[in-house]
Amino acid sequence: MRNCLSFISIRNDVSYLDFVAGTRREEIARFNKAKDDKEFAKMLKARTLGPEHSETQTQLRKSIRVSTVFFLTTLFDTLLDNTGSSAKARETSSGR
Repeated sequence: MRNCLSFISIRNDVSYLDFVAGTRREEIARFNKAKDDKEFAKMLKARTLGPEHSETQTQLRKSIRVSTVFFLTTLFDTLLDNTGSSAKARETSSGR
């Protein structure tokens, strides 16, 4: 039961990361389009933050990047632990 709940949690976390990556791809596509389309570039420029907010934006992006790396490292370690305990359980049950 514990492994099942762990798997569901991991699946939800991976789904969230997939959502974040998709959002990032959409943002990149918008900026690539802005390179070619002057009107679209003008609209994006109007929606950007002022210089007083750029430092806060930089700090937020950095903290998101750090927390994502930490999360992925923890997730990877959890997966390794689960596969290791599953292998040990199989060895024990088979009598080896």
